[in-house]
Amino acid sequence: SESVKLGETVRISCKTSYSISDRTLYWYQQKAANRPRHLLWFDSDTSKHQGAGVPNRFSGSKDSPNNVGYLTIKGALLEDDADYYCAIYHPPSSSLHSGVLL
Repeated sequence: SESVKLGETVRISCKTSYSISDRTLYWYQQKAANRPRHLLWFDSDTSKHQGAGVPNRFSGSKDSPNNVGYLTIKGALLEDDADYYCAIYHPPSSSLHSGVLL
């Protein structure tokens, strides 16, 4: 888990054992007793998509050479208190790689 102050910018990392350079990275938010909410998917700066109703203070990025994906949350709010999960689409199945509690 991470301790975050309100208003801070937070970057959550997701290290995988797969090459992510040509893979889609998905991020999900899950609050207690709720199903996961799709936040966004990210291929590249020119190929990305925000989930329905997700503010643009949530953004994705990649460090492809090191197989690390990132979720950045700008201006953390109380409502961002949740678990965050990344998933990589790796045919023939999708794999869940990490979760971070904020």
